[in-house]
Amino acid sequence: MKFAAFVLVFASITGPVAFPADTPPQRPRITGVAHIALFVHDMEKARWFYKDFLGLGEPYSLNKPDGGLAMTFIKVNDRQYIELFPR
Repeated sequence: MKFAAFVLVFASITGPVAFPADTPPQRPRITGVAHIALFVHDMEKARWFYKDFLGLGEPYSLNKPDGGLAMTFIKVNDRQYIELFPR
């Protein structure tokens, strides 16, 4: 009972704590996008576009257990990649 009375007195002294409705919440600035994943209909055309036309690298690919391509990574820079999935 004493604790409840303390909480009631403390709440009445401090008043409600609320943020004004017109103040937007504080969020960190977006400084870049780390990666994007795309489903492609023609993997060879997509690889040609990113590697040959744009000159980006393909550091590695992942295969399914049956040997088919599961996904490949296109390196944009040291902090950004494009993941390509066959559709």
